[in-house]
This record gives sequence, structure tokens and C-alpha cells, in this order.
Amino acid sequence: MSAINAAMNKVGLHLLEKHTQHCVSDTIKDRDGEEAIQEIMDVFKRFCQSL
Repeated sequence: MSAINAAMNKVGLHLLEKHTQHCVSDTIKDRDGEEAIQEIMDVFKRFCQSL
């Protein structure tokens, strides 16, 4: 179970990193930086709740 949880956390962190690099970065460049910050914080909160 521990190995499965570790693998799932690794995948989750990878997805979070990709989301930040692409979606949030594009939002900051194209639109409102405050909106992007709120978006990434919401994603972090959901990710932390799933741990």
C-alpha cells in the first residue's frame, strides 16, 4: 500500500507541475495574474486534501 501511495503522489506532483508550467503560466502571460494565482492555490488545496 505504501508503494502505491508513493507512486500516486509522484504522479499527482507531476500533473501539478505540468499544469503550473502550461495552464497557469499561460494565464499569467495572457490574462490576469491574480486569477492564475487563485487557480494554482485551488489546485494545491485539492492535491493536499487527496494525500
